[in-house]
Amino acid sequence: MTTLSLQADANETIPPEEVRAFRRAAIANGYPLIRVRSLDKAPLARGWLGGEDAAALLQVAPNALNTSLVLAGLRCIDVDVDEAELVSQIIEQVHLHLPLGALIRRRANSSRVAIFYRAAEGQPEKMVIEGRYGKIEVLGAGQQAVVHGLHPSGAALTWEGGRGPDTVSLGDVPAVSEQQIANFLEACAPLLGSDVASRPTLVPAVNELSVGLDEGGWFSALTPEEMRALVEACLNTLDNRISDPRDPWLRVLFAVADAERLGCPDARQLALEWSQRGASWTSEAEFDAAWESYQPKPGGTTVGTLLAAARDAGLDLSQWRDLALARCVAALPPSQRKPLKGGRYRPAEALQLMNSHYFVGTTDRETGIFRIKDNGSPVFVPPEQFKLEVANIIVDFANPVAGEKYWKEHPHRHQRELVFKPSATTEAGEHNLWQGYGVAPRQARRKVRSLLRHIWRVLCRWDKEEFKYVIRWLAWAVQNPDKHPGVVIVLKSRMQGTGKSTLGVVLLRIFGQHGALVDDKDRLLGRFNDWLEPICFILAEEVLWAGDHKAGDKLKSIITADTIQMERKFGGCRSIPNRLHVIMTTNHDHAVAAGVGDRRFVVLDVSDERAGDKAYFDHLYQDLEEGGTGEFLDLLLSVNLAGWHPRKDRRGDGTTTHERRQRLPMRAG
Repeated sequence: MTTLSLQADANETIPPEEVRAFRRAAIANGYPLIRVRSLDKAPLARGWLGGEDAAALLQVAPNALNTSLVLAGLRCIDVDVDEAELVSQIIEQVHLHLPLGALIRRRANSSRVAIFYRAAEGQPEKMVIEGRYGKIEVLGAGQQAVVHGLHPSGAALTWEGGRGPDTVSLGDVPAVSEQQIANFLEACAPLLGSDVASRPTLVPAVNELSVGLDEGGWFSALTPEEMRALVEACLNTLDNRISDPRDPWLRVLFAVADAERLGCPDARQLALEWSQRGASWTSEAEFDAAWESYQPKPGGTTVGTLLAAARDAGLDLSQWRDLALARCVAALPPSQRKPLKGGRYRPAEALQLMNSHYFVGTTDRETGIFRIKDNGSPVFVPPEQFKLEVANIIVDFANPVAGEKYWKEHPHRHQRELVFKPSATTEAGEHNLWQGYGVAPRQARRKVRSLLRHIWRVLCRWDKEEFKYVIRWLAWAVQNPDKHPGVVIVLKSRMQGTGKSTLGVVLLRIFGQHGALVDDKDRLLGRFNDWLEPICFILAEEVLWAGDHKAGDKLKSIITADTIQMERKFGGCRSIPNRLHVIMTTNHDHAVAAGVGDRRFVVLDVSDERAGDKAYFDHLYQDLEEGGTGEFLDLLLSVNLAGWHPRKDRRGDGTTTHERRQRLPMRAG
């Protein structure tokens, strides 16, 4: 396997597997991540303020092996001090004034550290305090910080005590208040040699409508055409025909070069034409030499420099900024958005608020409004309910407008095509119903052994053929969450407490939002079933009974049909792809309407040897809690199926090993 190199040093490389493993674990822990160019801090994607989706992050690009954390709703205390003893004194102030348990990032060739907290409230702005001996930046909304990869010096980034985004969930990161940060900075001011001990500099956040120009973070959310129009407007505002000093000229030139890096078309030509108008114009050769000398670097000139200069010269940036910021907020993770509450809002603020909570979702046969839940999944909202939910939102114009009317008719309302793509990259304008697995794969095999023994001895009764089939069926399910197997596994025991539901519970944890426990046949087989659209796995407990032929026939249809007829209450009726992988459990012999040769059911007669064995199940569930579930997912993802399909590996007469041995009377329901 090829190892991708960051090229900082011949001895410094990061395998793509390591990058992917870190990102997968950090995503599972709830962190909003972006890809960052190798040996740099520049984001790879445009419109990065809301983070990137998992599909993009797990496609490791050779030129973007570094990974950054988007800091909306987070605080990163960046200690830019080179003297190790002084850094130790600053860390003492951290312990005195800030909560314990922060994530601390270091690198081997420097004493500098970065300390990560959650913001106790909202998305606070950046703060800076600087003195003769260094500075401390408290980074926040609209910014990002590298959390995995190599520093430009070639040194690898490390996490103190092994506690980083890949090992600590976002919810477990301690929250810090702005008062605590202010007290900390005030205490650090004398250490830094600052003359303004109690007045740290506040740097506006880029997601506020009236500020954010110094960072220019919102620029990357514009379309290429909008970028070009904005850069051209900025250059036309900066009059260099009378006074054209070299240093300001270079700053503007480098700022436009940065805009080109972010995707602005014709940037060089625009800069050339502007330079040629200047009083100090010399030659295109000198222009080219300056243009080619631009190198992006931390703390250097960015497109924000151009935006700030044009703003100070009188250019109104609001038309571009409001467009960009509305898009950015629509892409923010739900956990970091502002709460939906009534009030009077400026137009752009109202658009931001409603775009962060709703979107218009479309399919080939349906268009509707969806609310984005806190876990990122959408839920259909009937028109009258939507009207009621936003009835107290008023948009300030000369004649105030209801929030419902304003948002529904706005050209930049949040609108997405609903798709289900477990393995493909989500395109712009799509909302992926697939939210990923509920646990992160764990590359180990110590804690999964208890579960494997349970499947082998209890569920499969030491039968090698049944065990191989069950493992392959499960592997096929996690490797193909968007396809239905056409076969249901039925786990049957006459006694309770045998552990027949344990496997299904593990699968529910693995599939997360895409799994469901069903103990009522009407929920599974009833009329209003739109909840099934994002579901891939179902654990069905006692959903059928003897004599219910109608339900049995409908179940058979769900098992084998390529599509499911979905009907939404107060909405339309349409066909959706069948993605259901079903495990059924029952305490009754006559649970499934199937003959001995019915290929739609694999019926396992679960052993009762562990029924009521509390010590056995306590140990099993402890192993699952301590990583066994993640290990099982990793094992299933690694199974080489080589074209295997659940409906192909059956006996010639359509029976399992158990069916041939027991010939159970499966005549019912």
